[in-house]
Amino acid sequence: MAEQQVALHRAHPWLAAVSALPSPLGPHVLDHVEWVIGVLAPVGAPAGAVMEAVALTNGAAALFASAGSSAGPGLFRDLEPGRQPGLAALLAGAAPSPPSDDLFRRVLTGILTAVLDTPARR
Repeated sequence: MAEQQVALHRAHPWLAAVSALPSPLGPHVLDHVEWVIGVLAPVGAPAGAVMEAVALTNGAAALFASAGSSAGPGLFRDLEPGRQPGLAALLAGAAPSPPSDDLFRRVLTGILTAVLDTPARR
């Protein structure tokens, strides 16, 4: 489901900006929310946690869809080691490589586990 959202955001780059505007949800968005609620129903999480999961899944999908276009050699061009020493040290020790193929899945799993595994369910 979330990977489909990433594909949708990549196909329509304007979608993240429009989604961030406070406006009533249209019928297709409401259909999507209804579908996600159905997917998450077997989890048995409280309603608030389910709605948080819907919102965070949508946000993560939009973020990952847009992140691919912003990464590149110029991303840290304004880095000043004296001003951002921690980041400079971290980058100096990091081997340049693309993100792992499962990064989105791992991040989303962490988000959903944290949101849906409420203390009342433990």
